[in-house]
Amino acid sequence: MSKMNTNKDKGIAKPLMTILRLYIVIAVPVLLVIGSVRLVMNTQFLNFEYNRAGFPEDRYGFSTEDRMEYGQYGISYLLNDSDIAYLADRTLTGDVCYPPQDTACSMFSDRELGHMEDVKVVANGAFSFGMYAMLLAIISGLLQWKRVSIEALRLSLMQGSLLTLGLITTIILLAVTSWDLFFSMFHSFFFAAGTWQFYNSDTLIRLYPEQFWFDISLLVGGLTTVAAIIIFVATLGWRNIRHYLP
Repeated sequence: MSKMNTNKDKGIAKPLMTILRLYIVIAVPVLLVIGSVRLVMNTQFLNFEYNRAGFPEDRYGFSTEDRMEYGQYGISYLLNDSDIAYLADRTLTGDVCYPPQDTACSMFSDRELGHMEDVKVVANGAFSFGMYAMLLAIISGLLQWKRVSIEALRLSLMQGSLLTLGLITTIILLAVTSWDLFFSMFHSFFFAAGTWQFYNSDTLIRLYPEQFWFDISLLVGGLTTVAAIIIFVATLGWRNIRHYLP
């Protein structure tokens, strides 16, 4: 009976380990992208963009200093626990409103506020998913290490890094060669039609023009690529080190 139970356990464990291995392979690109997105969501990157040469000026009145002052609110809203009132209560001085006026105006329209609420839902969902996915990946890695071998875990991580490099290369090429298509596909996937397109004179576009999102896409792709290369080199190096161990 004991031997039969052991064989049964092994029969169950093998497909389970295969699932865990596939999960780690798929989790690597997902976690690296989510982590890269979180890294660039900060006011330091925002200020770098506004001050770099070639960044498009706002033809409706925002100076670089205005953008640095007002642009931080959108980032802060996405990262804090406040509701949409955090942005709804913000105002612009009359001289930078569109059209200019003598009194202050609301920073964002109702449509812009609605979109920012949607963006926050997506961002919070992605980051929460990333935390649970990371926890599951750690558990999967430990089980694979203990129940199979560290070599199996190494191969899973290496394959995940190669998958990441392939996907990111494809995405970057699409973004560079067909930005409008990439931008539209991305937004259509996450947001309802008609909720994410705005006029050039709207505050969201004045603060975060398409060039801003293009640069973010390349930066996220670059960070993800670097992280994937580090994982690949580390796992390759671990194989070579083990080869020479007694």
